[in-house]
Amino acid sequence: MITPDTIDASNRAFDEAWRSDYAHLDEQLRRRGLDPDAVVEQVAAFEVAAPSWALGTGGTRFGRFPGRGEPRDIFEKMQDVSVVRRLTGSASRISLHIPWDEPDDPRDLREQAAALGVAFDAVNSNTFQDQAGQTSSYKFGSFQHTDPSVRKQAVAHNLHAIDVGAALPASPSYMIDQSHNVKDPIEALLQTVDRLQKSWARALIVRRDALAHYQETNDVLMAEEALREAYETDVGALAAAARKRLGGAIDPVAAFRASRYREQVSEARTGAAYVPPQSL
Repeated sequence: MITPDTIDASNRAFDEAWRSDYAHLDEQLRRRGLDPDAVVEQVAAFEVAAPSWALGTGGTRFGRFPGRGEPRDIFEKMQDVSVVRRLTGSASRISLHIPWDEPDDPRDLREQAAALGVAFDAVNSNTFQDQAGQTSSYKFGSFQHTDPSVRKQAVAHNLHAIDVGAALPASPSYMIDQSHNVKDPIEALLQTVDRLQKSWARALIVRRDALAHYQETNDVLMAEEALREAYETDVGALAAAARKRLGGAIDPVAAFRASRYREQVSEARTGAAYVPPQSL
């Protein structure tokens, strides 16, 4: 499983190269009048939620190819999200999808989430496909359906999703929306969070005073260059520094693979299989 020792062992393998990269970037940014440490602090504060449907293998209209150790229920999905949180320092929230993540006991779900260091993001409803035992079909729509009974059913379902969110409780934030058919779902989320952290870091190193000046003087070319300067900067060392500050990994995917988490849960997760929404 993922422990502080697992992360420390992985970080030792990358520490020397990371320090060299950070020192170079530190000099580069300070020459531009920027404070790298302040950027790291803001990147470390960045939070994003992981969707529950990203934790199992998705699919295409041709078929689905299940992966090893997929989570079989919402509790195992939360366990996987906690791995992403530990390795990246972000993604400490999970966004549920009703009815697939319907909790039998919201209190039990809250307690297990708290034990994993996971909170809840927005609770999502489903009116894009029919469920077993459903009275009316969404084939021709839901909230805008011509049949008032279908509209009533859709409203009732969404009110239920709101009630689930209130019982957990859920608190909306930025949320990832993805599902992969060939990538390992956890690795895909680690990759996405890393890219988001880097994108946020690049946004933070835009020299905004210079950009504002070029905008005010209608200097389109130099305004473009002010943005290009930031977005062509390799900020990987800043993102890694933010993760380290939070107890995470310099290279989250490398740390995940070294932990052999996927192999371990594959042995434990036998029996019932993950059933994704039909659209995935």
